[in-house]
Amino acid sequence: MFVAPIDRRYSRRVSSELKDFAIKRTSTADQVAGALRERILRGDLPPGTPLREVALATTLGVSRNTVREGIKVLVAEGILTHNVHRGVSVTAVTAQDVRDLYLVRSVLETKAISGMDLHPDGPLAEMETTISDLDGAVRRNDHVAIVDLDFQFHRQIVGSLMSPRLSAFYANTLAELRLALFVLDREEGEWRDWIVHHREILIALGSRRRNEAAKLVAQHLKEAEARLLRIVDGAS
Repeated sequence: MFVAPIDRRYSRRVSSELKDFAIKRTSTADQVAGALRERILRGDLPPGTPLREVALATTLGVSRNTVREGIKVLVAEGILTHNVHRGVSVTAVTAQDVRDLYLVRSVLETKAISGMDLHPDGPLAEMETTISDLDGAVRRNDHVAIVDLDFQFHRQIVGSLMSPRLSAFYANTLAELRLALFVLDREEGEWRDWIVHHREILIALGSRRRNEAAKLVAQHLKEAEARLLRIVDGAS
């Protein structure tokens, strides 16, 4: 059977064109996600607000497929929730959600501390850098960076277990809390307390006092849970 030879110049040209198309498509979807994210975090679209693909596509001047890809990005971040029967809406965290999410956090983080590598050049050095960055974010009153860096500190605790599956599961847990902390919890009074708590945890770990560190983590999470429950109850 005769097989036509491949024109390498044509193949390279097609590959290049497809690559450029994919980059532009991804960029547009990211722009859609960014525009929606900004409006949601600014409070323009409150928790529970339904989002319709057709209306968004018309408003933003893009295709429904592009809107769909942008929505997938925000669903993965926990900012949007997809329900089979009700479509997509801005995530609304309930009091029961908060209790369940903080239960997961407490179990995973205290477990991680029991097996953490306490060498000064290991996770502890990364956590020290995160605390310094968090202090800078608090000084700038950068609310988004404060939440992200707090999450990073706690991800580093769980990440010390060196389990990709647990790290991915924990990242999803934090994603569900992300919106509540960005939109609902904007009071400034307790941000500096977070730095103090993190510093105390790090000092205990650096001194190899694992039990004390685990208790400090549990107490820190308990206080954060109680604070968020007050805010969620007040917003409902």
